[in-house]
Formats: sequence, structure tokens, C-alpha cells
Amino acid sequence: MITFLVNEPYIDNFKSLKLKSQIIKEFVYQLKNLKEFPKILSEKRKFRKEITELGYKRFNDTLMGIYNKYYALLALPFAGKPKKEVIANLKKNIKSEILIYIVHACLFKKNLLILIKKEISHLIPDLNKFIDYIFQKSFTGKILIKSKSQYKKNRQLYEEYIVMEEKELIKKTRKLINSNQLKYETKIVRKFYNNTDNSLNILNLKERLEGIYIFTKHIFNFYERKDNNKPLSPKIVVKHLEETLSVKKIRKEYLYFLTDVIREYFGLTIIWLWDKLGEKIDGLWKLN
Repeated sequence: MITFLVNEPYIDNFKSLKLKSQIIKEFVYQLKNLKEFPKILSEKRKFRKEITELGYKRFNDTLMGIYNKYYALLALPFAGKPKKEVIANLKKNIKSEILIYIVHACLFKKNLLILIKKEISHLIPDLNKFIDYIFQKSFTGKILIKSKSQYKKNRQLYEEYIVMEEKELIKKTRKLINSNQLKYETKIVRKFYNNTDNSLNILNLKERLEGIYIFTKHIFNFYERKDNNKPLSPKIVVKHLEETLSVKKIRKEYLYFLTDVIREYFGLTIIWLWDKLGEKIDGLWKLN
């Protein structure tokens, strides 16, 4: 099924199988629970179509039901731009703090599972499509939105995720914001929530996230081409970005934010010239 999906014309359906990794895990988990599968996999067969002839009818019906369900999910194309009324409904029912933390989790490559209360669980498909759309050309994160009942059915599948209930997540996000963290994530999302032109506004949100991705990718590539053992001067990196991306000005504070994203998302720790100088001063202080 997966081999078929990555062939043309399905190659443009999603950036990579990473976007669908959790669906694949759930698909495999469902197959593992079919008792007849070990026998089928050990059988010698010439043609793939014979797999449906090796089990009982009930097994075949169950297998095809699982296959069709997950094939439909895997074959979904990139999410299109949500309609104005859908965006308005999400903004009305989903607290901005939830989206702020979702953005943070994607930028910093956290596996996050949010448990939505029953009253708004019907919004999960729209919220998932919304998240897919705004990150379409930038960061690939493992963000799942589930109801409590969905989570309890397959709890063992989500061991690698940070599991947070809606109220708990809102409380944590507010605490981080009050301690002057999540500064840039908050700025981007609150601008989206405060603007009433939902059609244009979602494009601005998407472009801001793409901008962060482009900046981080450029810095990552620039650092990779340099001698990684030597510290980098912030001025040199800022100048490089201003020249290659035609941007007017990049503040050092924002540059350090991008550095944090690079460390967590790309797994690369950039050593700045100031960091090295700070280490030397700290070492001298300890000697005295």
C-alpha cells in the first residue's frame, strides 16, 4: 500500500511519509491484532492477490476494512486552504494558547498529543487540516489531536508523545508566556487571532512559519559549509542572511531564537563567538 502511494501520481500527496507516520503505526498495530496474519505471512504464494484467499471470510472482511480505512487516510492530499467560516469557528472554540504551543512543538520537534474535551471533539478533523495547511511548506511535526476515548483505545501507541489535556496545556502555555518564553510563537499566533480577515490572515500565518523555516535552513546550510569547530560571529551570519534573503534587519535576539530552533529541529548546535568568549571569562573567574 505504501509503495503504491509514493509512486506517481501520488508523489505530491504529502511531503514525505513522516507526515503520515502515526497513521502507519496505527495501521500496523491493527494488523498485529489479526491472529491469522502469522500464518498468511509464512505461506509461499506467487501473487499478492492470493492473500485474501488464505483466511476465512470474516478475516478477509476485517482485513479489507482495515486496509480501506487506512488507505483512505494515507491517500489524503495536502490540506487545502480552510474556508473562512471554518477558521472563524476554530478561533472561536480553540484557545490561542493551544495553537501557540502547537507552533512551539513543531518548531522544537516535540511529539505532542493534545486531548480535546468531548464538547469540541467534532472540530478535530478541521483542526488537523488547519495544522497541516499552515505547516505545509515548513516544519514537519508530530502533533496529534485526539479525544480521551480515542486515546484510551490505543494508549500504548503514544508512549513517545507528551500527552496533555486541553486545560493543562493552556495553563502551561500561559505560565511560559508570563515567564517571557514563547515570545515569537505568541506574537505570530496572537496576530492571527486578533485579525478579523481570516482568508488573508491564515496566509500571513503560513508565510511567517515558512519564513522561520527558510531562515533556519539558511543558517544551518551556512554553518555546515564552515569549519564547525570554530565559533561563528553573529554579525557574519546576519550579513549573510540580509544579502541572500534580501531582508533589512535581523535582531540578535531573533537570531538566537532561530539558533534554538536549529538545535532542536535539525539537531545542530551552533557555537557563537560570544559563547566561546563567555566560556573563557567563566574559566578565568573560576581560576581566581
